[in-house]
Amino acid sequence: MFFVFVCYQGDTEAARLQAAREHEAEFVVAIRAYDWEKAKALAVSQQEKEDLVDSIVRVKYLDYYKNSGDKDKALEIAITEAEIESVQTAIP
Repeated sequence: MFFVFVCYQGDTEAARLQAAREHEAEFVVAIRAYDWEKAKALAVSQQEKEDLVDSIVRVKYLDYYKNSGDKDKALEIAITEAEIESVQTAIP
């Protein structure tokens, strides 16, 4: 009987870990897509909430630097390949 309990507990833990991985992946996808509303809805932990705020601020600065023609500063804060390409296209 004890063994059955341990297996059940292990299955529950595995399911919890899988759900956490899926949540994290969905949150990251929302952040990378600049889908701030979805990311806000998904942000549960304090760290996720801080990451969301940091991402919003970073993207606003990225846009500011691109629009003002400051390629070096824009590239300094660009994280993804799409952002880097966007900067290089916007500021030849």
